[in-house]
This record gives sequence, structure tokens and C-alpha cells, in this order.
Amino acid sequence: MPDRVSGQPSDYTFLLWFAHARHLAAVLPRLRADQFLAEINNSSLPDAMVRGLYYQHACEVAVDDVVRSATVLPLGEPALVGGEVAQRLVFVEQDFYFRGMGSPAPDRTVTFKAAIRSAPGWTLSGEFSARHLLNDTAMSRLSGHSTTALLGYVRAVDEDARHVTLVPLMFGDPIHRAESELEWTGPVTMETHPSQVDEFTLAELPTGFRITQMKQYPEMQIKKWLAEIIGEPHVPKDWGGETSDLFSARLHVNGRPQRAAFLLKGPAHFRPMTIAALGKNGDQIDRLLSEPADIFVIQHCHHVTTAVRRMAYNYTFVHSLQHESATFMILDGTDTYRLLLARGKVS
Repeated sequence: MPDRVSGQPSDYTFLLWFAHARHLAAVLPRLRADQFLAEINNSSLPDAMVRGLYYQHACEVAVDDVVRSATVLPLGEPALVGGEVAQRLVFVEQDFYFRGMGSPAPDRTVTFKAAIRSAPGWTLSGEFSARHLLNDTAMSRLSGHSTTALLGYVRAVDEDARHVTLVPLMFGDPIHRAESELEWTGPVTMETHPSQVDEFTLAELPTGFRITQMKQYPEMQIKKWLAEIIGEPHVPKDWGGETSDLFSARLHVNGRPQRAAFLLKGPAHFRPMTIAALGKNGDQIDRLLSEPADIFVIQHCHHVTTAVRRMAYNYTFVHSLQHESATFMILDGTDTYRLLLARGKVS
């Protein structure tokens, strides 16, 4: 069977079955490693399924960064002999033989071995813990004889026995970047900035502006003003079972019509918005994303914390995977004031 990967590993993205997060972090640049570890340890995700999807995505992006930025050698004889071989990052896609996946223990050790196709006469072997599997499909893809790709580092080389021991960072199936870019129809980023909305104009902040100036505008007034700016004639009254405070299909982003669902927080909660301000475990964002919208807008009369922004990103990312492509928007007190000032709602 010929290899599917031709060219450099950086020409591909990978659908992962296994990833060792700590090993991946060790070969990333320091700041990127810190960001990656913060992402996979994110506690704001709502349930196990969502956490699993987000964890896998974070690992796939990290692998993408490694193959783009690190020196990764094809696993051939030149990578195995001479010089400092240990700890060298290598890549290979070929058939492997996996053993041990059938054990019921969640932390079972799975071994693998293969004759290295690109280095005739050489063999490889290694092992990994099944607790680093990323999904249920991995148990079948990494069982028995299977063709997949491995990114890992060399633990030891026995030149006399022509054998190499590898520590895997990931196993996964390669997808050529040109193909993946054609297939992906989701947003390039999960966030839409208010300045991208055609109906929104943001004025320069006047000298001496203070966020406390937003305390005088009730939530219902903000809702009416936003509806007027968008051109939405229907302004619903507040009630306990609402999933959004305002919904409109009359928003446009860069000329494209967009359905928008708004979550509004007025001066009754006049302090920086935290996850605690959004109901139990942030369930107001969960309800907001049940709306059939393209943009989910979180508006607040004060500052919005990075924890809320991160949570909005997580929910929107999972929503785009499971349902329709969508983005979120943060309209904090400062940008709300700039919008209202530009449209003559406040002086």
C-alpha cells in the first residue's frame, strides 16, 4: 500500500485518534504551550461530550502548530543513524500492528510495532496509555493491523539490531490542507466584532468617558434602541422562559444577512460580567445558543470578563460542529455607548 502522505507533514492537518498533551506541550514554543494547556484544562465547558470535542480540537490545532514550526524528519534511515538521535521528532504514515486495546482497563497499555517501510531492514516499536485516546473510533483504528500516521520522538536507536523505539505524540489520519480548506465551511474565527456589522457605527469615545455613564440606561431602553438601530419592529417583553432577549433576521455583516440572537444585561447587574452573572453554570449562554441564529450577541452595560468571552467561544465552537456555522459577538458597555452615541441615542 503506498503512503498517502507525500511531501512534508506540514502540508497536512490530522484527524486525531490519540494525542499525549504533555508531550505536545513540551515541543511547542513556551507561550503557545501555556495557551494549549490552559485550553485543555478549561473548566467552563458544560458537559463531557463538549469537553471531549473541544479537547480533541485543541490537540489537533497543537499538532498543526508542531508540524508547522518544529523540525520534523520523515522516519527513514537518515533520521535514525549518526549524531544525536534521541529526542528527535519524526513522522511516518504506514501500517502498524497494535496490541492491547481489547483490555477493559481505562489506563491499559497499548503496544505497537512495524517494519519501517521507508527504511528497509529497520523495525520500530513503542507503547502508549489508552487514557490518551480522543474518541471511541480510536479503539478500532488503533487495534490490530491498521494504517495511520504517527508523530513522535525517538527514545532509543539500536543500530546493530536496526530497531528504533518511539514515544508517540499523536496517531491520526492525514488530510491534505488543500482538501480540508475546501471542505470546511465554518467561520475562520468564532468572534464577530461589532464594527463588522453594517448597521453598527461606533463613535470615538469622548474625553472623560466613564463606564458609570451606562448605569442610567435601563435594559428595556437598550433593547428598544438596538431594535431601532437594526430595523427590527418586534421588541418582545421580558418573561422567565425566554431563550434570548431580542431576535432579528435583519442584521448584516459585510453585506451578508445574518440572524442574530441577543442576550442583554442591564444596570441591575452593574459590575463586570462573569460566568456567575449568566445563571447556574452559565446556562443563559446555553439557552441563547438554542436559537436559530448565525450570530449570538452578549451585550452588557459594563465590562465583560475574559472568562465569559472564552465560554462564548467554547459554546459557539461546539455549536458550529454539531449544528450550523455561527459566531459570537461581545457588545460591552464601552462599545454599547459608542454605538448609541453614533446613532444619536445618547448625547
